[in-house]
Amino acid sequence: MLAALDQQGAARAVHPADTIGKLAVVAETAARLLDAVGWWISYVPPGSQLMRTARHAVYRMTSGPSSTRAETQRAQIEAPDAVFDLRHYPMTRRAVRGGAFALRAGAAGNDPAEEAMLVVSGYRGMVAAGGRNPAGGWLLELFADDATLPLGQVASALRALVAVALAGPASPPEG
Repeated sequence: MLAALDQQGAARAVHPADTIGKLAVVAETAARLLDAVGWWISYVPPGSQLMRTARHAVYRMTSGPSSTRAETQRAQIEAPDAVFDLRHYPMTRRAVRGGAFALRAGAAGNDPAEEAMLVVSGYRGMVAAGGRNPAGGWLLELFADDATLPLGQVASALRALVAVALAGPASPPEG
C-alpha cells in the first residue's frame, strides 16, 4: 500500500498537500485488498469535537434491521453530510488522535455507540485508524460484511498507513 501512495505522488494524481486525496488512496487500496463493503474518511476541524464525513465509497449494500426507526437511523449515519459528536464515540475520539481499533458486531466489550452504528448499518465489522496533521483530525474507516476478509489484525497496519498519508504538507477538505 505504501507503493500506492508513492505511485500517486510520483504521478501527481494527488497533490502532496492533498490530505484527503492521500487518505483516499489508502482507503481505496485497503478496501479493494480486503473486499470491504466500503470506506469513509471523516474530518475534525482543529479545536472541535464534531466529526463530519469528508469522502466515502460504497461497493455493495448490506441489509440492516428492517424497521422505520432503523432505516431512519441508518440514513442519518450513512448520510454524506453526517456529523458525529466525538464525546459520544470514545473509541473514535481516541483514533482521531492517532489510534486505531477494530470491532466485530456482537463482540463482548464493544462500545454501545459504536456497536449501534454497526448493527443499524448492517455491517459485520469495521476497522478505523486516524491521526492529526496541521489541517485537523482525520479518521479512515473500512466496513465489513460476510464477504470481507477478517479486519481484526488490520488496525495496526492501517494506523501506520494513515500516519504516512498524514505526514508532510496538509490541507482541510473542501466545503
